[in-house]
Amino acid sequence: MAKSIGLKAVRLTGPPLTGHYLRLRNRLHDVRWFCALCAFSSPLLVYGRSRTADAVPPVAAGSVATSLILFVRRLYGITGCILLLRRPNLALGAG
Repeated sequence: MAKSIGLKAVRLTGPPLTGHYLRLRNRLHDVRWFCALCAFSSPLLVYGRSRTADAVPPVAAGSVATSLILFVRRLYGITGCILLLRRPNLALGAG
């Protein structure tokens, strides 16, 4: 289990970090292996290769809605905490 989590972490963070590094060096579009890696590891649908129906996960709409609502609530909570830490007088109503 830990091995698969580590591999997923590398797969999710490796290409963005490599892309950022190549972009800082102005070589992002010159490195062919990186462009090929991004094209083949992309989870997006490829026109003519896969169908939209095959890409839809078997998840109920209620689960997706609940997950989205909880994510937005957490995002607002974190944003509110950051704002209160940066401007504590907002909590007192001083504006």
